[in-house]
Amino acid sequence: MCTFLLLSLLSGILEIGVVLSMYYAGKPAWEILLMGSMYQLGNLLFFPGKLKQPLLRVLGIINLCLGLAGMYWDNPAITAGQVVLSSLCIQAVRARQKGTCPTWLKRMFRIGGFLLAPLMVVYPGEMLFLCAAIPFGAAMGSWKGWDAAKENISGKGLSVTMIFHQMHYFTYTYAMPLVVLGLTRNLYLCAALYALTWVIYLLPGLMAGKRKGYDPRILFFICHLFLAAVMGGLTASFLTGNITIGFLAWMLTGLGGGSVFCIGQLTERDKACNMTLSENIGHFAGALVPVIVSVAAGQKMYAVLTLLSALFVCMALASAAVGIREERRMVKNGNERQ
Repeated sequence: MCTFLLLSLLSGILEIGVVLSMYYAGKPAWEILLMGSMYQLGNLLFFPGKLKQPLLRVLGIINLCLGLAGMYWDNPAITAGQVVLSSLCIQAVRARQKGTCPTWLKRMFRIGGFLLAPLMVVYPGEMLFLCAAIPFGAAMGSWKGWDAAKENISGKGLSVTMIFHQMHYFTYTYAMPLVVLGLTRNLYLCAALYALTWVIYLLPGLMAGKRKGYDPRILFFICHLFLAAVMGGLTASFLTGNITIGFLAWMLTGLGGGSVFCIGQLTERDKACNMTLSENIGHFAGALVPVIVSVAAGQKMYAVLTLLSALFVCMALASAAVGIREERRMVKNGNERQ
């Protein structure tokens, strides 16, 4: 479990750290946000049960070579390749031990990684090399006793609701640290605020876990309607320049988005879906949106991104409602035939 937790910590450092380091390197907005999407591309390219240890070792060696080159040559293509391969290798090694770690503990180490993300700004080349070396070292070791059963793909088909939900989050999440840095120039405050949003994100799941017999459908719709309103407030704050409302809205997004665990319980079809793949598709598709918007929208980028995020929340609500109505119709028709 120690290796799993270390890799969870490293994943948080890599995901946010590369965004922060690109900002401090003076890169344009599209390139900064592109690195966030490269992290998600690495997650998407990992197919549980398909990436075997020999191939993982080869990818690890390539990543180490890129890491060495990146320490002496500032090239965006090399950095993008490092981020993709590091993300892929971290997820592949972590997947072998997921069954041994409680979800809350895994997420706390992820949050710890967000807090340590400024290390990527101070030591960009060294930290990227570390993100390659640690998963490579784990891949080179013995995998005997690791929880390989968790690599099996569970479920078939995709959850449209989950894809839209994840797109909502990743459409704006990598842009928010840029907003904080632009206002405060405080790297550590930026990392702390980002970590705090994740702490708040965990609250709905923790509260639901303590209350037995809750209806996941009701909780999903209440939380996502609230989330749509909050994202609307965040959009309004960018349009009006109200920093207080914007900060409050950003912190409150987790109270709505934290109900993501309800999606797999909305319908029988959702229960049978491959939620991991649905999540990863939503992550990557959502992370590509700000790259495009940053080029097309200019100064209004942040307002456009939060507005699009609100629209994706509404699309998640609509797809959930359609799915539930369709399931009820099928059940009704089945009962009438009997």
